[in-house]
Amino acid sequence: MFNQEIVDYLKTKANLKVAQITLDGYGEDNDKIKNYKSNITFSNIIQNIVLLLNNQINVSIRLNLSEN
Repeated sequence: MFNQEIVDYLKTKANLKVAQITLDGYGEDNDKIKNYKSNITFSNIIQNIVLLLNNQINVSIRLNLSEN
């Protein structure tokens, strides 16, 4: 997960300009599929996307779809 300190570091030290985020569905569907051991949720991921965009880092979203 990102926070402003990490984003600042990545922008200055790694020259980060683009990040790819993978989603496995919307909302609870993503959460069930990802089954993170920590409390990372779809909502957290969206907040991170907004943080990156607000820091002029382009975001590429990869969406995995299933029949469920």
